[in-house]
Amino acid sequence: GFVLKALYEQEELRFMTDIDILIDKENMEKACSLLVSKGYEQKTRSDHDIGLVRKPYIFLELHHLLISSSSYGGKFVSNSLKRVKFLPSSKEYVFEKREDEFIYLLFHLLKHYVSAGSGIKNYIDMYLYLKRYKEEMDFSYIHQAYKETKYEKECYFIEEVCLDLFSPKYDEFVKK
Repeated sequence: GFVLKALYEQEELRFMTDIDILIDKENMEKACSLLVSKGYEQKTRSDHDIGLVRKPYIFLELHHLLISSSSYGGKFVSNSLKRVKFLPSSKEYVFEKREDEFIYLLFHLLKHYVSAGSGIKNYIDMYLYLKRYKEEMDFSYIHQAYKETKYEKECYFIEEVCLDLFSPKYDEFVKK
């Protein structure tokens, strides 16, 4: 969410409903225990994350992966994560290739599309990402990633929707 906010004309237009925290798998239980001791309640657990709530409105997800590599993207997602690098000057982790970042974002949207539903925010994020970076990306590389998931057809569908649904006639909507 924080990375995607920068694509919006005004950052406050990109609302967030939860905070995703990416940490080493080895520290998941320790981090969960610490948060529970601080008043958070564990609500969910999957092969890639632990969801916690602190009433009234704080929702955290501890991730060692943002999406399940076994279900959405398989080895491709795992391999793209190996190409994340740390930038000491900004203290940020970034993908070495824009295509890997796009695939990661798309597969995260795919997870919501397939299992929990996806809202307009997800599609606006992807639209703005494509609007900003589409010309820099190698789509043959991206499309190879689609073949490594059982949701290849859905990946193409999501890409098409993100490219076509928000044509320039919607720019004014996105800006306001």
